[in-house]
Amino acid sequence: MVTHGRIPSYRFVIPSTVYDPFLPENKGFCNPKTPRYFSNDIQP
Repeated sequence: MVTHGRIPSYRFVIPSTVYDPFLPENKGFCNPKTPRYFSNDIQP
């Protein structure tokens, strides 16, 4: 629990494993047809 001002509240934090692309359970959420905005092939 954290306090903001004098108001007690809860903080929700997502575990870092949720974004780990090397975990097998996280594979399959990327679309291979999605544009690569930061690719040197597209934007030299």
